[in-house]
Amino acid sequence: MARVSALEFLRACARPSQLPGTILIYGPQAFLREYVLDTALASMNSPGRERLRLQLGPNDAPAALLGELSGPSLFAPTRMIACRVLRSRRARTHSADEGLDTGAKRDGDAQLAEAIVKLASSTSLVMLYEQERAPAAISQTVENRGLAVVCGKPFPNQVEQYAQLFARRLGLELSTAAGAHLAERCNADLGALHNTLALAAIELGAKAKVGMKELSGPFAGSAPELFDLARCVSSAQAGRFLALLDRAGALGRDAVEVLAVEIIPTLRRMLLAASMLAEGRRRAEIARALGMGPQSPAVESAIDGAARLGLNRIREAYREAVELDTAFKTGLVRERQAALCRLMLDMAQAPRGV
Repeated sequence: MARVSALEFLRACARPSQLPGTILIYGPQAFLREYVLDTALASMNSPGRERLRLQLGPNDAPAALLGELSGPSLFAPTRMIACRVLRSRRARTHSADEGLDTGAKRDGDAQLAEAIVKLASSTSLVMLYEQERAPAAISQTVENRGLAVVCGKPFPNQVEQYAQLFARRLGLELSTAAGAHLAERCNADLGALHNTLALAAIELGAKAKVGMKELSGPFAGSAPELFDLARCVSSAQAGRFLALLDRAGALGRDAVEVLAVEIIPTLRRMLLAASMLAEGRRRAEIARALGMGPQSPAVESAIDGAARLGLNRIREAYREAVELDTAFKTGLVRERQAALCRLMLDMAQAPRGV
C-alpha cells in the first residue's frame, strides 16, 4: 500500500480508521520504533483475537515464524503476530554477507516475503526491525501489501505535533503554548517529551488540561530542564550555561550530544533569523522559514538572540561550533566539556557585529 513516516502513522491511528493487516516498522529512532509498535498493536487488537509474540535473534532460524504465518490459529478465528528482529541478528547477517552464508540469508528473506504474500486475511502481522533499514525483499513486499513505517529523526516543526499526539493518547488536553514550550525544551528527544507528558498524566489524572502553569509542576522532571542550555546560548548567558553544563554532565549527558542537539540547532536558527532581520523581514516570515508558528518560544528565542548578538557574531559562533562538532567526532578534542565552555565564553565576550 505505502511507506509512511511515524508521524503520519500515528495521525492515522488517532482517527477511526482500518489499519492494513501487515505492518513493517524500522528506522534509526529506537524510542519511536517502540512507540509505533505499541500503538499499532493497541489499534489492531480486538476481543477474542489470539495474540502471539516472536523474536528472531542472531542464531534463530525463521522456521518458527514461517510456520506461524502459514498455519491457521487453533484457538481463535483471528490472530495477531508481533515479530521483533533483533539488531544483533542484522549485524550478524551483514558480517555473513562477506562469507558463504549470503545465499542462505537471501533465501530466508525471500521465504519470509513469500509467506507475507500468502498471509491469510484472518492473520495480522506487525514486524519490527531494530535497524535503520529492513531487507529490501521484506520492505518491498510489505509496501505492496500493507504499510511500512519509517521511524526517522523528527524535523523541528514536527516535535510539537508529536507532543499533541502523545498527549491525546495519554488522555491529556495539551494547549498550543504548552506544546510549543515542550517542543523547544525537549528538541528531538521524543523519549523525554513523552516521559514528561506521562508523568503529567499520572500527576493530573485523565482528561486533564495541560498548560504553561501545569508544566512548572513536579512532573516536569530534571531531564527536559537541561534544554535551558539552548536558551542560554541565544541570550549569551555564559555563567548560567556553565552551571547547567556541569549539572548536565553530572546527570550523564555527553558533550557531543549537547553540542549536536542543543547548541548547533540553536545557533542555526539564530543565524537564519539574523540574516532575515538584516534583510528587513518580519517575524511571521522568519517563523515560516524556521517551520514553526509565529508564537513559538523557539522563534522568539531565535529572534531575540539574533537581535542581541548580531549577524557577524552568530555566524562566527556557528562556524566554530560546526568545527568543534567535527573535532569531537574525529577524536581530535578529548576535553569536550572544557571545549564547550570556551565556545560559550568566546561567544559571550566577542564584540557585537551587525
